[in-house]
Amino acid sequence: SAIVAAFNHALSQQPGNVGTRLEYVHWLDGAGRNAETIPLLREGLTSPPYDPELSAQLAWALADSGQKLDESRHWLKHALANDPDSPYLADTAAWIAYREGKYREALAAIRPSLGLVDEIPEVAYHVGAIHAELGDTAEAVRCLRKALQARKPFPGDRRAKELLATLER
Repeated sequence: SAIVAAFNHALSQQPGNVGTRLEYVHWLDGAGRNAETIPLLREGLTSPPYDPELSAQLAWALADSGQKLDESRHWLKHALANDPDSPYLADTAAWIAYREGKYREALAAIRPSLGLVDEIPEVAYHVGAIHAELGDTAEAVRCLRKALQARKPFPGDRRAKELLATLER
């Protein structure tokens, strides 16, 4: 697409431009193309000092993919060094634990993010998925319904719909 070409051209001209790289990553993520962000983010994190926003995005992209969770944790550590109280990074930490099957740990990790449930449907989905794995069906259904009230699609919305349908059977 023209947007992809424009971003690639901009990055070829200024490969170290963190703002352009982040804008492209956000656009891809919003388009449901999160997997494509991983190589872009790795290219921006080739040598220290590592940009904390790029680190956070790579940690999230890897956690969302469910692969290379050790690498995800590595980049999360760099992001947390800059913003240890971030509820967004807490959500990423929770999703890493969730992907590893550590559901109690995921529930504890996501607590700082609970204030975002009404604002960010993906966080509501994560809370719902964690509760579903812990057997708290009522809370899982409540959070998943909240997530699916979002006016626009979000990464994970298909999985949220599937999980909600399973729980409501």
